[in-house]
Amino acid sequence: MTDISRNALCPCGSGKKYKNCCLGRHGEQTAGRSVLGSAVRVAMDWLLLHHSDEVERIVARGFYGTLEDEELERLDEVPDHVQEMIDANIADWVVADARRWQAGRRGPMPPRVLDLVLGPDGAPLTREQCAWLTELGARPLRLYEVLEARPGDGLVLQDPLDPDSGSLRVRERSASKSLARWDVIGTRLLNEGETRVLAGCIYYFSPGVGHRLAEELKEEARRSRRRKPREGAEARAREDMTMAIIDAWLADLATPREIPTIVDAGTGEPMVLVTDHYQVLDWDGLARALESQPDVEGDRRDGWSRLESQGDGPQRVLLAVNLGKKPDRIECFARTLRRADEGRAWLESIAGASVRFLVRDMVEPRTLLKQMEREAPAPCSEPPALDMSPAEQTEVMQRAHEHIYRDWADKPIPALGDRSPREAVRSAKGRAAVTALLKQYEAGEARRARDEGRAPVDYAFLWASVGLARPGTM
Repeated sequence: MTDISRNALCPCGSGKKYKNCCLGRHGEQTAGRSVLGSAVRVAMDWLLLHHSDEVERIVARGFYGTLEDEELERLDEVPDHVQEMIDANIADWVVADARRWQAGRRGPMPPRVLDLVLGPDGAPLTREQCAWLTELGARPLRLYEVLEARPGDGLVLQDPLDPDSGSLRVRERSASKSLARWDVIGTRLLNEGETRVLAGCIYYFSPGVGHRLAEELKEEARRSRRRKPREGAEARAREDMTMAIIDAWLADLATPREIPTIVDAGTGEPMVLVTDHYQVLDWDGLARALESQPDVEGDRRDGWSRLESQGDGPQRVLLAVNLGKKPDRIECFARTLRRADEGRAWLESIAGASVRFLVRDMVEPRTLLKQMEREAPAPCSEPPALDMSPAEQTEVMQRAHEHIYRDWADKPIPALGDRSPREAVRSAKGRAAVTALLKQYEAGEARRARDEGRAPVDYAFLWASVGLARPGTM
């Protein structure tokens, strides 16, 4: 189902109403994807009913073949939505790429499982489903880099192994909401009439992993071009790329994740959410004390904020004095321990006997994120509100980034082999590594900014610091 009203302007920009423009085409595409999904399900159900032992061996030795026992155990503990993605990718691989198991395999490559599914005694598929599976089997699993993500509409992709091949526009409603520019994914592209769509499989990579894999595959392609061609080389190259993508993705999923220390963008200090609770003994005295301060805004109805001047820029809240849940309570909130301590000393010095300190609550974002990960594996769609406007958040973060990264070009970075970016860009391989690193920064920031409802930080200053041309926006 589409979320677009039939009488709304069509999102394609034609100026026509949706019902008179793309509604029919979108319905056909949804139907096509539904046929593909049902075809894969029918094929897998039939395979598991009639060839379950062989499918089990194929998946264990093929799809999971490179993983150690410890990695397999970690995959058993992934959240449900990740397991669903693994299951979907297994089904896609079994039907489109997997080959029948042959003990001690030598010589010619064994037949594909798809040949068994589509054979005369194969799965009970309709003619349309057979056509979709034939199309699926003809399309290789490849890496694609996101040049542009249009949430709810589609993607602009390019093949990082062949950037001269041009960009590819793909209609995709779901993945376009979670992907950001410079992300690298593994997928198949299918033709649906004149439109390209993603197949049911998507291999999402952590920041940097996809770009490193792309560089490894490029190097392997250069080596293979120097070898003497052999019979079946094209099929073997397709299989090698497919397994390289799957192996890297599974290894990425099985890598333990350490939640990084979260810092306050304005100070660079570790972020700790601190709330000091007070009993108010004299509301009038407290209000007079607060409102007499030149750096305080607010009133007894809405609470008060102590502001830090940023020159001509936006003012940052040092301490938020919020009304408590009980009539005689206030709650003073700060984002770092130092600011909470300074805020407590300041408040008690000006408020005197009008308030009495009760208790302090502290929450580390790392602890909160771990708890959220356990309780709600799916990403949070509504990030907590901050006390700055989106434009102010971006501006403050821009200044913070430019301050924190002011020496970035000359500092050794582990991802660059402990070389500085300025040293790395002296070679072609190093320039590729620095470019991939900057793309990783931008993709991560684009995703954070989207989740927080603000514009992303502009990393043009980093590209310029090492003399790299920043790729243009599509």
